[in-house]
Amino acid sequence: MAERAPTLWIERLVRMPRSKLVYKPAMLLAALDAIDAGASAAGIPIDELLERFDDLLDRSGLGGDAAKGFQPAYHLSDSGAPRSPVPFWSLVRAGARVQGLAKPGTNAALRRAVDAVALVPPLAIEAETLPARQAIREAIYDLLERDGDPACLALVRAHDVSYADVQADQQRLRERLLEPFRLDDPTPRRTLALRALRSRRRAFAAEVLDAYEGACALCDLRIQWGNLVEAEAAHIKPHALDGADDVRNGLALCRTHHWSFDRGLWSATDLTIVEVVDADVAAARGADADLASLQPFRGRRLRPPVRAEARPHRAALAWHRGSLYRGAGGAGAD
Repeated sequence: MAERAPTLWIERLVRMPRSKLVYKPAMLLAALDAIDAGASAAGIPIDELLERFDDLLDRSGLGGDAAKGFQPAYHLSDSGAPRSPVPFWSLVRAGARVQGLAKPGTNAALRRAVDAVALVPPLAIEAETLPARQAIREAIYDLLERDGDPACLALVRAHDVSYADVQADQQRLRERLLEPFRLDDPTPRRTLALRALRSRRRAFAAEVLDAYEGACALCDLRIQWGNLVEAEAAHIKPHALDGADDVRNGLALCRTHHWSFDRGLWSATDLTIVEVVDADVAAARGADADLASLQPFRGRRLRPPVRAEARPHRAALAWHRGSLYRGAGGAGAD
């Protein structure tokens, strides 16, 4: 299929104006929940959709915005004037698509004009199965978490049934710091369900970023906007290679230094002294490389975490130097 959930639909949502960051995501979640409850993707009753939207905002602690569901229901449709360039559904009355509808001013006005919404055909097909609907939900949660707005995070907490799993996984990560370090994950990611994978990923990111106070362990860069920080949680031994979800197998890194660390362009000794691939070594191996911006970090110590027990484990750093680092003697060399 040319158009696939969830990527296409969330990219569309990102491109749409969102003066209230939670409105359109909350309305999409309400539509998916209605289908879970038995509604047809070709005709979700407008009463049920608006009621689910209001209930979700109430549960999120955003009840003051309730009774405004006419806004996202209208703007997500292709029935308005002007027509949305990236519609998710059509507004319907008596089985016929409504076109050229002026924006209603209240929920009651919307109810007088339409009685249902019908998902556009590609999305309707994607939403036929529960796993596909859950994949779209997961992508919506990721979008809301990237927004970082308190209302967005409140919406995730209210709707995401796995949120308690994330908190439990965070607690397990804290307890693991008191246990002997294991470089390899005893429960490899390939054996986990999507919900468990996402929960563990979110918990790992939260704990690692907290350990480094949201700053890059290499360059100390810390940028925060609202509740969102620029730094990312990096596995020292990658999760894709069964590296453990353990804070001691993690570093908080800005995006540039995360990218270069994952590609073995720099590493660190057991004492967290930074090593950087030498330009002459790269050239001798035929690499067309410009690593000048990394060279000033050579010989520095990584920023330590706020808690000593969260310090990168020497076994994880040794694995990175031996398996990914492209410097002299590193196994990651081309």
